[in-house]
Amino acid sequence: NPNKCILCGLCVSLCEELGVNALSMINNGKERHIAPTFQNTLIESTCVMCGRCIDICPTAAIREQNVIEEVLRELQSPWHTVLLVLSPLSILNLSKELNLEPANILAIFKALGFAYIFNPALALGVTLKILREEIQRKVIKGKDTLITSHCPATINFIEHFYPNLLSNISQAKSIIQTMSTILKTNYAKTIPKAPGDIYTVSISPCVAQKFEANREEMKERGINLTDAVLTLREAIQLIQLSGLASKTLEPIQYDEPFNTLGNWISYELSGGLTSILLKEYAYKQPLELEPLTEQIINIDGTEINTIVVNGLEHFHSILSEIDNNNNEYPQIIELMACQGGCIGGAGCVQTLSKGMLSQTFITLMKQLPSNLSVLDKHPSLLPDTQEEFQRLFSTGYIPRIKK
Repeated sequence: NPNKCILCGLCVSLCEELGVNALSMINNGKERHIAPTFQNTLIESTCVMCGRCIDICPTAAIREQNVIEEVLRELQSPWHTVLLVLSPLSILNLSKELNLEPANILAIFKALGFAYIFNPALALGVTLKILREEIQRKVIKGKDTLITSHCPATINFIEHFYPNLLSNISQAKSIIQTMSTILKTNYAKTIPKAPGDIYTVSISPCVAQKFEANREEMKERGINLTDAVLTLREAIQLIQLSGLASKTLEPIQYDEPFNTLGNWISYELSGGLTSILLKEYAYKQPLELEPLTEQIINIDGTEINTIVVNGLEHFHSILSEIDNNNNEYPQIIELMACQGGCIGGAGCVQTLSKGMLSQTFITLMKQLPSNLSVLDKHPSLLPDTQEEFQRLFSTGYIPRIKK
């Protein structure tokens, strides 16, 4: 919003520090303004949709695209069944901000009109299955590098700056897109509803999920798998508009069949997915928040280098090494664009200080679950054949080099 912008240039400087350079200060004097570099539209620029500029803007001149009105229309529509995917980290954030118990947060969303509210843990199980197959095929047998990330800003970054590495990215969809795929395919048959009659909403600390939800790769026969993404900031606005936070509502739990699959909060933290994926191989779970951690593990007799990185500002140094083939060992690399992972996402209500972020990270990483088998809980909600499993839950990405 140019009317709110004070031309401080903080967003431009930050974007440069992150190695993205999507924003520039244009012209001088009265014509001076901030715009995407080369005066492209934002979608045509090198913007990776991380939203870090939102965090640093002192006047709220930069904000995510608000979809509250759209979601409210759908909640009132008689034609659509509205489903909500709410991750454990998101509900924890909302609980803290609103000073309400998680069960009361769920009750508010149910009262708003969401027909079903789901934990995405089953989708995590799908992702783990694909990743384990890729580790065997690409890393152990192929002696290559596998980049694991359910962070859409990371995918955007590699598409823009390192298209040669697209074949190294795991083909598993992000966990939210995987969950939406489950809901609009096999789960839809159990309601029963046609996919087009279901409207799926995700609440997330991730701004880049808004972009991801509209990618062509994330559609099934032309239908969006995730119809709307609300940031935590938008979710709180939605609750405040409803006035339900001050009402006495009966506490509830996640809806069946996804209400007993565990907390799984650590997958949204930097290193959490790697910790869950490689726990059986004596991977040492990081309990301190560092921008980069590295360790060698042995998988089936093969020495594997594992690298966990959070923060876009560190991506160029890591990815350029891979691009130049400067690798002594086969590698598994986890990349997350925000500091600490999703916990530092730009869709949060307020940015945590580094000390608070570290303290919260340490507390949550200690909640890594011991039972990692979730796929056998609800086999009827997954495809019958391996071919259909791969078709539904795998994807690919495209270069976005700018001329």
